[in-house]
Formats: sequence, C-alpha cells, structure tokens
Amino acid sequence: MIYHLKGVVYELGKVLLIFSLFVTTGISCSQKTKNEKEIRSIAENYLIAFVDYRFEDAKKFGDKSAARFLDEVQQAINTWTPTKREQARKENASVKVKINEIEIKNTDKAEAKYELVKDNQALQSDILYLSKQGKTWKVREFVR
Repeated sequence: MIYHLKGVVYELGKVLLIFSLFVTTGISCSQKTKNEKEIRSIAENYLIAFVDYRFEDAKKFGDKSAARFLDEVQQAINTWTPTKREQARKENASVKVKINEIEIKNTDKAEAKYELVKDNQALQSDILYLSKQGKTWKVREFVR
C-alpha cells in the first residue's frame, strides 16, 4: 500500500510539473507577444510620423536621443524652400512603412527591422532600435 501511495504521489508530482511548465511557457509567450505588439506599434507610428514630416508626433514614440535627431532633421528641412518642402511631402505621401521583424534582445532592448515601400518597391531597409524605459518602449536614434 505504501508503494502504491508513493506511485500516486510520484505521478501527481509529474502532472503538476508538466502543468507548471505549460503555465510558465504560456505566460512567457504571452508577455513576449505583448512586447512584440507594443514594439511593432511604436516603431510603426514613429516611422509613419517621420515619413509624414510630423516630427513632434514622432517624438512621442522616442527617447531623448530620438528627440535630438528629429530636431536636427527639422533644422535641415527648415533650410528648404517652401516649394521643395511641398514636393518632398508629395513624394512621401504614398510611402508605406512595413515592419518585417521584431527581435527582443533582452528585457530592455529590441530591434525592429523595417522597410519604407513605395509602389511595391523598397526605398529603404534598416533597423530601428528601441529600449524599454519604465513600462514603455521608446525608439533610440543614437545607439551609443
């Protein structure tokens, strides 16, 4: 009888171990999926605002380095003639942002591989770097 009871306890222990592994894996995958969705959304919104020359909107998705970068880009654009600005806006009007892959490097760093596409042709392929600041992800333009 004692041997039978040990067998039952042993089997119950295996079931509980397997169950806890499923729960832990499920929670881990759920958190990863949530992070990937958040990173994808932030990267996409940042890039869309950037392509549309809405740098103040893009700053909402970036850290201090992104804000500095966007200010520098705005200063360069401020030297353009109004005609050149309007032409650039028109050219970018049909540019679409495509996030191809999200890679979470550790708990606080990630990369979003993206393309800027116009007329089904990639104009630019690059990586956008993000870091977790507090509870939210932010774009980092200067990776140092």
